[in-house]
Amino acid sequence: MKITTTTPLRNIRGEIIKRSAEDDAPAATLRDVLVEALLARLPDESKPPSAADQLKLHRLAVSVQENDEVELTIEQVKLCQDRVAAVYWPAMAGPALELLEGGEAR
Repeated sequence: MKITTTTPLRNIRGEIIKRSAEDDAPAATLRDVLVEALLARLPDESKPPSAADQLKLHRLAVSVQENDEVELTIEQVKLCQDRVAAVYWPAMAGPALELLEGGEAR
C-alpha cells in the first residue's frame, strides 16, 4: 500500500492539526505521527522489544522519515496502526489511522 507521509492531519472539524499550540506552528503530518509511534516505547511494554524487532522499527521509521511516499506491506501497515493507537489519543490517532486505511485525514 502506498502511503503519502507528508499529508497534514485534520481534526474532526476539518482544521489542520498543528505540532504545537503556537499560531505559526507547522502542520502535524502522518510522517510525524508514524516516526514518533515507531520509535516510542509503548506504555504497556514490560521489557524492550528484541534487537531484531527494534531494528525493524528503526528501519521503517527511517524509511518514513526520508520519503514523501512509502510502499508498506500489509504487515507494516498493521504494525504502524497498532503503534499509533498505543501512543496517541483518538484526536491524533484517528486521522492517522484513517490515512493508513486509505481514507481521508479526518
